[in-house]
Order: sequence, then structure tokens, then C-alpha cells
Amino acid sequence: LTREVLRQATCQLAEWRKAYPALNNLTMAVNLSPVQFEGGDIVADLRDAIAEASLQGDDLKVEITESLLMQNSERSSRTLDEIRDLGIQICIDDFGTGYSSLSYLRTYSFDTLKIDRSFISRITSEARDAELVRTIVQLGQNVGMKIVVEGVETEDQMSLLRELGCHFLQGFLVSRPLSPTEASDWLAIWQDAGSVAANDA
Repeated sequence: LTREVLRQATCQLAEWRKAYPALNNLTMAVNLSPVQFEGGDIVADLRDAIAEASLQGDDLKVEITESLLMQNSERSSRTLDEIRDLGIQICIDDFGTGYSSLSYLRTYSFDTLKIDRSFISRITSEARDAELVRTIVQLGQNVGMKIVVEGVETEDQMSLLRELGCHFLQGFLVSRPLSPTEASDWLAIWQDAGSVAANDA
């Protein structure tokens, strides 16, 4: 199942790259669970999926949670190093919901930090929540990571997160979950919007 998910994800990205060449920074993110690290084949599966789709390593991102690191830190570290050697970007997902987040940032070299949605729902109404997010953003930036915020649902949240220095956001404000066909239509709109903006510039 893991191989098939990776194959479909990378092939879909390759199709979108061809269909929407103006969106040349498209990448695909795939969640990996602790179970997928136990078999020892995940690195080969990733390598094969990238090669089959004629992609580069940095076209793909893998998202992991702290629970994976807690189960077998030494083995996980070796596997993450091998994944990074393929050029694949590594994201730590749901940051702030575990018990040892800071130690993981010190031990592992992540490309992206994703702030869990539980920190976002009240950032425009609770100063304490906003300060927590500000601190996490600064922490991630100080060690060279991109920041993604999950669960963004309002324009006010987006505006504040921009002020706080977040690089990317995801949530219902951007889009609800889409099928591949719906996502293709969504990408077409963004490509057309970009073409219009370029022509108007």
C-alpha cells in the first residue's frame, strides 16, 4: 500500500507539472507513519517512486510526527538521513502536540515545521495563543526552517500569521480537501491568475 500511495502521489505531481508549467514550484507532501519506518524499505520505495515519475528528490516532501521519533530515535535518525540524502525535504507535522519537541529540533535537521491547528483557532482573540505561535515561528526560523500553519479558516487569522512571519498556510480558507480532478481545476485557476498578474505587471 505504501508503494502504491507513493507511486500515485509522485505520478500525479509529474502530471500536474506538465499540465501547469507556470506553477513550477509545485511539490508533493506525503505523510509517513511509524509503521512505514519499521520495515526498512521506505527509502527504497521513495527512491523508486521518484525515479518512476522522473522527478527530483526535492520535488517531494515527507511529513512525520514526533511519535515516530519517540519509538526508535536511533533507527529513525538513520532512516531520515538516508531520505535526506535523496534530496527529499523532511517536515515535522503537528508540532507542539508532543512532549519533547525542542529536543527533536536540536537532534534532527528538519526543513519545515508545521504548527498544529490547535494553536490557531484562538490566535485572533487570545493574546496568549498568538504569543505562543509567535514564539514557535521565531524558533523555527532561527534554526532555518520554513513554517507551515495548519487549520487556517479566516482572513483575520491569515493576516495575523503573515505578520508573525509564517511562510505557508493550509486550511479551509485556502481550500477544503479536493479530489485529483478538483485539485486540477484549482491549479488551473491559480495558473491563469498568475498569467493575468504577469501580463498586468
